Amino acid sequence: MQQLQQLEALYNLGVIAYQKGQYDIAVSYFQQAVALTPNEPKCYYNLATMLIRQNQQEEALEHLQKALEIDPNYADAHYNLACLYKLRFDWDKAIAHFEKAIALKPNNYKAYCHLAETLLDLNMTEAGIANYEKALAIDDSDDGLKIKLATAVPRIYQSAGDIQLWRNRAIHNINNLRADCQKHPFQFKKLSLAAGTTHFYWAYQGLDDKVLQQSFSRLFPADKNQSRRILLPLTGKIKIGFISSYFTDGHTIHKVFAGILDHLSREKFDVTVFTIQSAILPEIRLPYSHIDLVEDVQKACTAIQAENLDILFYTDIGMDSLTWFLAHYRLAPLQFATWGHPVTTGVETIDYYISSRLFEPEDAQSHYSEKLILMETIPAYFYRPQKPEITYPRGHFGLSKQDHVYLCPQSLFKFHPDFDSILCQILEQDPQGKLVLVNALHSAWNQPLMRRFETTMPNVVQQIRILDKLSHPEFLSLVSMADVMLDTIHFNGGRSTYESLAMGAPLVTLPSSFMRGRMTYGLYRKMNMAECIAKSTEDYIQIALKLGTQPKFQKSIREKIIVANHVLYEDIAAVRELESILFQTIRSL
Repeated sequence: MQQLQQLEALYNLGVIAYQKGQYDIAVSYFQQAVALTPNEPKCYYNLATMLIRQNQQEEALEHLQKALEIDPNYADAHYNLACLYKLRFDWDKAIAHFEKAIALKPNNYKAYCHLAETLLDLNMTEAGIANYEKALAIDDSDDGLKIKLATAVPRIYQSAGDIQLWRNRAIHNINNLRADCQKHPFQFKKLSLAAGTTHFYWAYQGLDDKVLQQSFSRLFPADKNQSRRILLPLTGKIKIGFISSYFTDGHTIHKVFAGILDHLSREKFDVTVFTIQSAILPEIRLPYSHIDLVEDVQKACTAIQAENLDILFYTDIGMDSLTWFLAHYRLAPLQFATWGHPVTTGVETIDYYISSRLFEPEDAQSHYSEKLILMETIPAYFYRPQKPEITYPRGHFGLSKQDHVYLCPQSLFKFHPDFDSILCQILEQDPQGKLVLVNALHSAWNQPLMRRFETTMPNVVQQIRILDKLSHPEFLSLVSMADVMLDTIHFNGGRSTYESLAMGAPLVTLPSSFMRGRMTYGLYRKMNMAECIAKSTEDYIQIALKLGTQPKFQKSIREKIIVANHVLYEDIAAVRELESILFQTIRSL
């Protein structure tokens, strides 16, 4: 009896500490509970839950497995273990434990939702949609789930016609949801935070997204009519906040914008950086405030508003749910977005979108719902990548000296069906050619992409190799030894382009109609180099073949890139121009 009372006391103290956000203390109480009753599965489960909150995944995994050893039918432990495996990209185990959790608790609404998201990420689109429908059958009050179901699309398409079918489905479903909104407006507190993530993949369809983005945005309530705070004449510093979920090591957003955060004038700007439940990296911690937001819309709004900002600057909108929802609030008199996610937001409370004259076509403003500001340079400060200390030979990647290596290391969802004919013709005209792709995210995407290639280029599919995720030294080694790099059409590389050009890699690109397909083109324009910029698909093919089969030409282009690429890195002029733009816009209020 005394042991039971002691266990209950430890449990209650742990819960109280958890509710206060005192996770270390909560862990301590639950560890004591495990020591007191080592055969009680709930104690291991509670301890694992706290460890997950502290990102101690390995220990959490062990405790959840221990809970299931004691009680194999512990449904909540199966569910949490599945979520943990999902975070670790262990898809087969995640699916197995979600299915077990559902079998034990058939009305486990959250398990159906997470299983659906997992299946969608694995390009099992129909199965994912079916599980969303099962979740809605259990609880049809989640407006966010309705949005996810309405806007779900594949990660890898089988044809251009396939893209149009899914796009038409999204448009139809959004129109239906908008009609429902007129009767029962969506409320943020009822929206699943994951609702804002599904439209991320629209940008890779190669079409004009402005109307679709605006239509999607109008599903959400926004304080569009809230008056802006009246600014007094500027006598002190401008208070500016930068916000992203991706100020983390190695991410493109961090690589592109960390230098701007580092070098923005502290004499002119009072800088606050908002992250989303992730510690900001030491290497970009400079004299600015850092606030880590919780994944709760209202709490995040309150935290941002408390800073009394003049400007709120979103480095990316549309890549995660929280910043997408926050963008619908007027949290500062001026609100900016930029090319971290290179497509218009469609959100009425985002005032300006900052891009570059080097990127954009003449009719660029028609692609944006925001007022477009074009910088003379590129809005980025990218620290120059260094060659790796460790290099890997061709054999490490299963390639021979005789192979003509055509490298395209972009995320597989960037491979638009329109690109297939270009790749096919390159390989057909160069029998020694090897097309090398890199799958950095989901190995499950290999199969549907290769299945498409077997249809669109059956005679050369044996010349295609998809490598698993590479370490950074492996990636730079592969880039350095490739004969030619191929830029995906419609949506180019970002970080990979900066890093490849730093290694002197010749990268062929074909600018498209929208900025997201003109980024490499813009970098070459800044370098004053046009040799690798194609004017047509046929031109793209011929440039690639010349680089792949003529070593002297390839060497001359590499040398020219090495001489010219310095303008891309550590560009303080970009920071100064951005500062000027921020001053001008705030003074125009």
